[in-house]
Amino acid sequence: MTLGLAALLAGLALAWLPSSRPAAAAEPGAEPDVDIRADEADFDLQNRTAVYRGNVEAKDPQMRLSCQVLTAQWSEANRITSIVAQQQVELEVTDEQGTTRATGTNAVYTAETDLVELTGEPKLVNRLGTLMADRVVLARAKGKLTATGNVRMVMPAEALKETGLSAPKKAEPGQKPR
Repeated sequence: MTLGLAALLAGLALAWLPSSRPAAAAEPGAEPDVDIRADEADFDLQNRTAVYRGNVEAKDPQMRLSCQVLTAQWSEANRITSIVAQQQVELEVTDEQGTTRATGTNAVYTAETDLVELTGEPKLVNRLGTLMADRVVLARAKGKLTATGNVRMVMPAEALKETGLSAPKKAEPGQKPR
């Protein structure tokens, strides 16, 4: 379960900040520990499902996820197949590029497609700006983010300069715009 949760969280950072890389584990080849806390948890080993409820918080050295319900399912080979975070989902991922914060009502990670879908007024915020839409899908392996429905991107002037996308300068009277 730890690997899948880390995949969900790393996926959000990798898709929103394509140049970012997950932090190295403490020992070469070792996965970082994930600490999950909740008011209650149910583990159904026969159906390979874990459900955490109430003030759920999951942390590892690179991220923090909070929600009210976190459900994880895994295969017979003990590989995560899906993770669903519901109600008041907040995710913060920190790497060498800074911190990315994502919020929404639901976040669904599907291992087979390696996609994370955020719904319920999803909002992603980082040093480059704020992205809002009805639905945001992060394709981790492809380094691709797709926002659909009522998409709005707000980029501060400093972020525009940093990316090389700053607005053209106004032309002096009698000059052609550049």
